[in-house]
Amino acid sequence: MVSILYDEVFTLYDIEVGHFDQEVRNAKRQQLLSNVLMVVHDAYDTMLMHLYSNTVKSFKTSLEQSLNEGREYVASIHLCSQSCLREFDEGCEDAAIQQSGWNANKFRKRLICNMLSEVMAKYENQITHAIANTVESLLEASERNTWALVRDVFECNTEKAISEFSDAAASFELRSSEIDSQVHHLREFARNLLMMKAREEADAGRVLKLMMDRSKQVFDNYENSMPWYKLETNLDEIERKALSKSLRILSIMAAIRYDEMPDQIENVLYSSLMDRIVLNSSLQKTPMEAVLDLLALDTWEEVSQNSTTLLKPEDSKSLWMMFIEEIKPMVTDVKSHQDARKKTRSYAAAAAGVAVTGVAAVVAGPAVVVSLGIAIFRRAIMRM
Repeated sequence: MVSILYDEVFTLYDIEVGHFDQEVRNAKRQQLLSNVLMVVHDAYDTMLMHLYSNTVKSFKTSLEQSLNEGREYVASIHLCSQSCLREFDEGCEDAAIQQSGWNANKFRKRLICNMLSEVMAKYENQITHAIANTVESLLEASERNTWALVRDVFECNTEKAISEFSDAAASFELRSSEIDSQVHHLREFARNLLMMKAREEADAGRVLKLMMDRSKQVFDNYENSMPWYKLETNLDEIERKALSKSLRILSIMAAIRYDEMPDQIENVLYSSLMDRIVLNSSLQKTPMEAVLDLLALDTWEEVSQNSTTLLKPEDSKSLWMMFIEEIKPMVTDVKSHQDARKKTRSYAAAAAGVAVTGVAAVVAGPAVVVSLGIAIFRRAIMRM
């Protein structure tokens, strides 16, 4: 439309200036063209911007409608993107000014970038929902195979998202280098998400709470499985089991293991802390200061280059010392319960002995002995 108007204007111009010198006519004609294009340039950009905005809205609306109709996401992206780009190209063609040499490439690229951002956001959300909560649960569980499970979750969901994204991105006729760049971004997003969740879980306060909860679980299991009449398990064994499980949490939280390369973090922690520090001071054979040098470092030795440190050796040492102090009341409480059960068994044994004596006395005749035995037995039962 604008091009036709241009042709009409310049046809009239050529007629009016036909008697002027050719060189002068051409120079003035070019000057007029430049002035006219300058006047309409902003209007042209505004028209394309309006067309761009409407196409973006149309894309989002049609995509939502297609998904609601039950189409798969990749198929919906292909259908809606092609339809919207075709409408955009037709609108640009109608708005084109042939005499200007302008084109709508920058607006078309911007439109594709916007559509691609919509697709990228979808797969970023997919990765977030698939990885974040699962990784958090796995790290809180802190079992021996935690990082192997985390890697499986990370790699499986990341590759799935990348594959689907690549299929969807094919709708935009991008160069392979552009798709590779987008895939790299998505992979880095997943990696950064994993690192963020791991750092959240490796917060000193959270790790300390996990260690305390794990120790309490061990002691509670021991308490609940120990009836008053059963012989006690060596409390040192229970303490060591609780410490061992808590130290495993510390070793798991110490670094992100991105690959299957083994490391010595757990061994260093065990040899430096578990094998030399115990809660019962009477059994402590090595001064605590003598074992701390092994952990007075900023980095873990013999760790894969692909690993990322979350807790430095010196931080792990400090956290363990805090844990040892925090757990002392818990151990004292368990020891008190154990002593109480021992006393209960002693009273019960004494009562049982008197009761047997009382039964024998019944046969012999003295009723007072029987009464005494029954009274002692009742007192023992009340102490249980």
